[in-house]
Amino acid sequence: MTGGRARISLAVWSALVIAFLWIPLVIIALYAFNSSTLQGWPITSWTFHWFSIAWHNQEARDAFRLSVKVALVATGTALVLGTMAVTHEGTDATIIACGVQVADANRAARRLADDGIKVRVLYCHTVKPLDTVAVLAAARDTRAIVTVEDHTTIGGLGGAVAETLAELAPTPLKRLGVTGFGESGDPKGLYAKHGLDPAGIAASVKKFLNR
Repeated sequence: MTGGRARISLAVWSALVIAFLWIPLVIIALYAFNSSTLQGWPITSWTFHWFSIAWHNQEARDAFRLSVKVALVATGTALVLGTMAVTHEGTDATIIACGVQVADANRAARRLADDGIKVRVLYCHTVKPLDTVAVLAAARDTRAIVTVEDHTTIGGLGGAVAETLAELAPTPLKRLGVTGFGESGDPKGLYAKHGLDPAGIAASVKKFLNR
């Protein structure tokens, strides 16, 4: 009897621990997408205030939103090799990015939206096999395509997209990446130097579209 009670107590405590671990994560995730979602929740005002203060950093919000979106794609819709995920909607141009550049591409898309330029952003998690369906849809739906990768433009994502467009749907294409030799330095400074930060990506898209 004692053993049975001990097992029940252990199960209850385990459930409580799991609940306390996941509830804050769910609240943070909801706040990341839309803070108004939490307004009707039966949570104390100081808790909401704490999240408001903790969530004041724009870059932190961007990174978290992207990680949650990627997680949702991975768990809600199977993350299949050779597919791309849309992380920002637009019709004037498409930015196809991979790796850490996806977050910067989304920031650039918001900058461009402020100037009246609506840009679609595609998260390319696998270059080979490439999601040619998404690439061709972007070529059909938008005016131009810009690829963004934080390494050499020789080969890689830009090359794969260029080959697809050249053979199947000739479309104006701009490849952003490192055009010279690699170098060491402060990451933020290097991204800015090569035009791979949000401001640089946005500027390249505007120039490419003659806007």
